[in-house]
Amino acid sequence: MSIICLEGNIAAGKSTLAKALSEALNYRVFMEPVVQNPYLELFYQNPKKWALDLQIWIFKQRAETYCRALQHMQSTGQGVILDRSVFSDIVFAWTCTEDDSINKEGFAEYMKLRNDTLATLPLPSLVLYLDVIPSTCHYRIMNVRKRACESGIPLGYLQALDRNYKRFLIEMDTTENVPVHVVDWTEFKSCQYVMEGLSQYQMASLSPVVPKASSITSVLNMLSSHQQVSVTTED
Repeated sequence: MSIICLEGNIAAGKSTLAKALSEALNYRVFMEPVVQNPYLELFYQNPKKWALDLQIWIFKQRAETYCRALQHMQSTGQGVILDRSVFSDIVFAWTCTEDDSINKEGFAEYMKLRNDTLATLPLPSLVLYLDVIPSTCHYRIMNVRKRACESGIPLGYLQALDRNYKRFLIEMDTTENVPVHVVDWTEFKSCQYVMEGLSQYQMASLSPVVPKASSITSVLNMLSSHQQVSVTTED
């Protein structure tokens, strides 16, 4: 059983592929949390005011999803696919620090929560990255997805995410020794095409050491009791 983290920029096409891969591999897919995000639209309207609140809220949601995926692996022995993960959440935090939407104190708060949370959680078995040029992502957001809360996303933000995602991939590959498989997804491809690329990896040998149930429960309890100290940067 393995943990595959499916990553990519906004509107890269992760969700569609995640569902197809879950059927092909007989893995359970854990999508990004469907809980109504109370900060997303506020963030796009005023990033400097809401960036830290948004980032910590999303991090906690992604961490809880990762813990649920680990619990599922423990109870069933089935592999899992995550549609974006708690690990790549740092990409969005980095991007917000670059334009001072999250200041130094706010980033320190975020990193403490991140480090405390990830200390006992296993790394994924594989990172599968869908590489899409930012202008294509922007076109899909504006002309295909047409979600009201995303209508104000500028191309520059997607370009910054793309740059920081590449930084994240390097860290996962070279520092954490997690296999990274990159697929050009500017044009959609078939699930079979991706499966052929994944065949080079011995998935069985990439099985992570899943922590004890008590350790996962401890992380979930820590997340639920975490009290955020907001440090925002006003316009």
